[in-house]
Amino acid sequence: MKKYSIWDNYKYLYKYLWKYSPRFVVENILEVITNAIQPFLGVLFPSMIIGLLEGGSNIQSLVWICLLSFSLAGILNGLATYFKNRNWFYYIFVRCELFWPLLINKSMDMDYALYESEAVQNDMNKAMSAINNNSFGIEGFFHQNVLLLTSISGLILYSLVISHVHPLIVVFLLTLSLIQYLFYFIAKRYENAHQDEQAKRARYQRYFFDQSSEVKNGKDIRLYQLSHWLTSIFERYNREYQHQQAKIQSLYYLYDFIGLILQLIRDGVCYGYLIYLLVQGMNISEFVLYLGIVSGFGSWFSQISESAAVISRCLMQINYYREYIDLKNIYLHNSGKIFDKKDGQTFEIEFDDVCFSYPNSDRMILDHVSFKIDAAEKIALVGVNGAGKTTLVKMLCGFYKPTSGRILINGIDMNELDIDQYFDQVAVLFQDSILLSYTIAQNVTGQMDEQIDHDRLINVLKKSGLYEKVFSLPKKENTYIGKDVEKQGIQLSGGQIQKLFLARALYKNTRLLILDEPTAALDAIAESEMYDQYASLVKNKTSLFISHRLSSTRFCDRIFFLENGKIAECGTHDELMAKNGLYANMFHVQSQYYKEVNEDEA
Repeated sequence: MKKYSIWDNYKYLYKYLWKYSPRFVVENILEVITNAIQPFLGVLFPSMIIGLLEGGSNIQSLVWICLLSFSLAGILNGLATYFKNRNWFYYIFVRCELFWPLLINKSMDMDYALYESEAVQNDMNKAMSAINNNSFGIEGFFHQNVLLLTSISGLILYSLVISHVHPLIVVFLLTLSLIQYLFYFIAKRYENAHQDEQAKRARYQRYFFDQSSEVKNGKDIRLYQLSHWLTSIFERYNREYQHQQAKIQSLYYLYDFIGLILQLIRDGVCYGYLIYLLVQGMNISEFVLYLGIVSGFGSWFSQISESAAVISRCLMQINYYREYIDLKNIYLHNSGKIFDKKDGQTFEIEFDDVCFSYPNSDRMILDHVSFKIDAAEKIALVGVNGAGKTTLVKMLCGFYKPTSGRILINGIDMNELDIDQYFDQVAVLFQDSILLSYTIAQNVTGQMDEQIDHDRLINVLKKSGLYEKVFSLPKKENTYIGKDVEKQGIQLSGGQIQKLFLARALYKNTRLLILDEPTAALDAIAESEMYDQYASLVKNKTSLFISHRLSSTRFCDRIFFLENGKIAECGTHDELMAKNGLYANMFHVQSQYYKEVNEDEA
């Protein structure tokens, strides 16, 4: 992981702040100035009044000076409060409008192989700590940085005044602050050393919380009484997280306790020395001024130490955020080779001696697989569970890179393609394709209402067989699916959901259509009807169909039988049946099963 210096992070954050509003940066500076001057006036005015009384000033002059001083203090206080309150809300806007979308878009655009890895998921959890809180992370940095700059400005001002008493007082106060900061550094280093463990526990907690509150899981949780088991798992990780957090917090408590002791030492030494000077003849007005300066000086130092401590924690979280945002993709994005639109609407696909195994695993999921799919050819990919079918599809989708070998699309190595442009040309219906609680039109098109081509939408609804259902509803294509967002939302049947996914693929109008067992939840007859419908709609597209029911693959031009990560058999349905090999054996087993089911139903 790349590490970022403090200066790098300052430039990074204030670049975005300036991008959001240059005026906001100016108001930050004005907030620092007003906050630094305001306490000094509070120290200066009492000393000035006592000095006037010592000098024998008349009451009228004293009253006018007091009124003028109070008015100036009031104006300055009003400005400081205005800038503080205004900037406070702007920090929230900056975090939510700039940094949240940046992380969300990174997560959605990142190459899938990276995103699904446990290490990157932990990185994402750590990155989120920079943007999900008002007091820490990015927003906390802006708050604390104003306090830090205010304290430094006030400290410089107070140092110029207190140095007239004795320069060693400044050195003494600085030494105490450095001692205090040393204890913070120890606590911070311990927290950093256990950050990965805490991020992993937080991810587990969030996963179990999401699963326990997911509506689709509600039936199994109740029927199988899984609530106690899920709660026990959640509580275990919660205890581990709290136990480790308590250790971290105890070190910060020690830091606070040491700071309290050092403050007592600082005040005792400085106040004692000022009292000594007063006894030696110092004016009362000077004594009051220096007394206030020493008290304020200690406060500035404490604030600097405290702000530096919090900023350091914030910068650590910002480092996590930037490391996640700067993760490099494994494919080319917005660069590389692209397909000429004049090439037509089909792909020619070739797997050239492709091997694949998952990271940190010796097991070969795909073992020297080679085949070629001609343009507009319909291919069925079949085999037992675990044969590598879904992994092959994910590689063809550009989710995984081969461990060795090449995948060629129209003769171009996928490693050389602009993967975003390739995604535009591929539609996939997975077993678990995403269905969101938005309107039917939005689920089909993936677009906002004003961007939807309604003629095209209606056309694909008709082709997919969903038109009559949709237009029988009161709100037609503007009907919401599910009740998470809209109470009047509807529930679609399994077959209707598959038709919606088909409409989504047709609306995209791609060169390659892949169906990864999307009908697994349907019965054999419904699946056969669905595949017949698919076959009639993909005549001019390169198509890859995965089904665990072999009766649904007859319409394909060729069938690949995958076993143990290899293409064990290849040919048409009739050719493979005549061969009487693995495919034929599986087909006969399934046919016998369906025959028994039909006899039982009869």
